[in-house]
Amino acid sequence: MILGSFITNNLILKFTIMSFGYIIILFIRDPFKVYMQDLALKNVKKEDQQSILTTMELSRKITRAIISLYFTMILIKHSMTLVMVILFVLSIIEILTSIKLYKLIRKEKNNL
Repeated sequence: MILGSFITNNLILKFTIMSFGYIIILFIRDPFKVYMQDLALKNVKKEDQQSILTTMELSRKITRAIISLYFTMILIKHSMTLVMVILFVLSIIEILTSIKLYKLIRKEKNNL
């Protein structure tokens, strides 16, 4: 998305690159969310599952609201490029976290 924002003379290339970046963000975020829900459901009693899913969703929405507020404050004085760079750093952190979790899961399954 950051690279696409610097392209000024070819709008089709700009939107294609930026769309590809957005798709990557979606592909990274969804498996992590599904894994966390699965992990939570496996480790709580049946009667507590509704409560844990509701709590997780509330936490996710509160976090999203805080991040949106933070980005809004950034956009008051800075450009959208800074927000995209911050999102890029957060994406890298999430990718590394997902890889670490995947390795831990694989290791745990091999030990069983």
